[in-house]
Amino acid sequence: MKYILILLLLTFICVNSQLINYIPYSDDCTSIVDGVGFGLLPFTCLLNTTTGSIYSFDLYDQPYVNISSSHGQYCDDPVSTQIFKLDTCGYYKYSRTNYYIYQSNQPEVPANSYIYEQYDSTCATRQSYWYATNGTVVVDYKQNLSTTYLCISYQPFTNVCSNGKCVLTPMGTPCENSGGVIITCTV
Repeated sequence: MKYILILLLLTFICVNSQLINYIPYSDDCTSIVDGVGFGLLPFTCLLNTTTGSIYSFDLYDQPYVNISSSHGQYCDDPVSTQIFKLDTCGYYKYSRTNYYIYQSNQPEVPANSYIYEQYDSTCATRQSYWYATNGTVVVDYKQNLSTTYLCISYQPFTNVCSNGKCVLTPMGTPCENSGGVIITCTV
């Protein structure tokens, strides 16, 4: 009985939670800038655009959130952890980026951005997302490759380059056929 109550409480918390959003901001924290932004439900693991993962949660009954970055895919063994105040801009040392951090299920993603969204198994609830503004290049120095995230006529593409050779690949996916992943471009 005790375990059922705990499961019900956790379900209630997760269902009523809002995404914790991290939007890249300028050095002086006055405006949104190009780059990679992301959001996730509290206590959800987000695979980011390179080879790592991000985990975030709100501090109970406080206007603060914690973010942890890991090199692995499962949000284990964090290499960086930092606390931010909600509804403010702050510098995340690990990614060397200013982010405006807020909670909302309607994140402000810039128009014509490549967006990767992870939904639950029924494709009803968004659990996490990350986006790259059109033309953003992410370099993976370990694998000696770069990925450019593109929206061409509002269709998502990646252009992956390694050793001077590039491959442009269409990436659009509907949720039902991709294990809960939707890749699109924002309008």
